[in-house]
Amino acid sequence: MRCEDEVHARLLAGEREVNQLTEEIARLSIQVKIGDIGWRDALERLAARNERRRALAAQLDSLRWVLLGDEQRIAS
Repeated sequence: MRCEDEVHARLLAGEREVNQLTEEIARLSIQVKIGDIGWRDALERLAARNERRRALAAQLDSLRWVLLGDEQRIAS
């Protein structure tokens, strides 16, 4: 059970980070579209945040798969 609790905790933390990244990506996208001061730096940060979100999404999918596998094994 401890391992499952750790997986749930990692999943929850990852989902929080995805939400934060999504908000930051939206803000940076607007800054880049407007061409505000520092838009080039914003563009670089935007690319990095998008890459982090993609990597995190893959990790979260793996964690969900692990939990799904446990739940299916327990049910049988």
